[in-house]
Amino acid sequence: MDFRFRFLKQPQTRPVFLGHLRLISLGLAASLLLALTASYILSRISVAREAIERTSILARNLSDSLLSGDQRTMQNMILNSGLNKSLRSLTVFDQQGNPIYAWEKGNLINTEHIAPVVPTPGTRQLFLPNSLETSVPILDKKTLKGEIILRESLTPLHDRLLLELMLGMLAAMLIALPTAIALTRKSMAIIAPVLKLATVAEQVATLGDYSLRAAADNEKQLGNLTMHFNLMLARMEAWENDMRNESVEQRATESRLSILDNHDSVTKLPNRHYFHRLITNSVEDAVERQELMALMFIDLDHFRRVSDHYGYDVCDQLLASLAQRLCEILRSTDTLCRVGADEFAAVLPDIDHLDTVRKLAERLIVAMQQPLIVNGRQHAITCSIGIACCPLHTHEQRLLLQHADQALKAAKLAGRNVWRLYDPNQMSRVRQSG
Repeated sequence: MDFRFRFLKQPQTRPVFLGHLRLISLGLAASLLLALTASYILSRISVAREAIERTSILARNLSDSLLSGDQRTMQNMILNSGLNKSLRSLTVFDQQGNPIYAWEKGNLINTEHIAPVVPTPGTRQLFLPNSLETSVPILDKKTLKGEIILRESLTPLHDRLLLELMLGMLAAMLIALPTAIALTRKSMAIIAPVLKLATVAEQVATLGDYSLRAAADNEKQLGNLTMHFNLMLARMEAWENDMRNESVEQRATESRLSILDNHDSVTKLPNRHYFHRLITNSVEDAVERQELMALMFIDLDHFRRVSDHYGYDVCDQLLASLAQRLCEILRSTDTLCRVGADEFAAVLPDIDHLDTVRKLAERLIVAMQQPLIVNGRQHAITCSIGIACCPLHTHEQRLLLQHADQALKAAKLAGRNVWRLYDPNQMSRVRQSG
């Protein structure tokens, strides 16, 4: 048995089997639903007819006793009718519609709580949620003498319908499963050669290896499709090799151009050109997501004096070391750019709290205070930092750059070697000094 159903464990077989099983199950379910609906309708018609027949016989039997006033006979008839297990209640009304006898749950009951009715010469039936109410007139020849209302339970009908449903579902399961298995076996036998080609195609797409080939189709189930498929792979392999060689050369050229265009040759940091694109995107993201980002302008204090005194070679070594030191302090998500001869800019996205910016600025100041040794000579270089945040201080890129620059000027006015966060209340003095 396990060998017979082992093919269902194959990944290609499972969806086919489930598709067949689903389709067969839907068809059987629809047929079962139609059959149950028809059975229920016919059963209701049959129950209604039997109820009318029983009530009419009881009405004819009660007619003579009602005219003669033979109460004992009427009571016996009513009690005998109660032997029917499906009967819930029975009420007899006189010519004026007043209840004179009532039976419920095996006993005659008081009729005081029963509302009068208006007797009619016709038979009426009313299907309630779980019962059937049948009203039949009591006639003496053609004269209306009263009415009898009999209420029967529909529980037996519903129980039979439920039993039919359960048996039908069991039969559907016994039919659907072997039928789906048989159809799946037949389908898989038909599409097996196509699946082999699909497996090779999937491996080629996944691995990107056009050297793979499909096994030869000796039985020619698919004609020359396998041969043409392998020929196509061979041509694609040759084309890929050519394209790979061209792509390697092109990427190397583009990489060299990109590095020259977007990076500083001394510090290997992104340059001003890259910085302007980065700040534009960062401001847009911060405004759209309502996330705090910060911009730091970092200016090396009196660095031109070092350049004038020691020359460009020493300055280049100092700049590279200082850039590395700044990057070690900043977070991995931050970007440091060289935007001028002695100026850097740091873009800090996704700031959770303003204190994070303050602590980073303080650590940068402290780190820059540590002396550097180049060519056996010690150099002490400090920096001033100006900070502005978006969207805290502004939503516009132009104003963000302006605010950071004003904060940098405030740091320089404070004596340098400090950082300042943009404060609109203290910027008037900065503008006056400028």
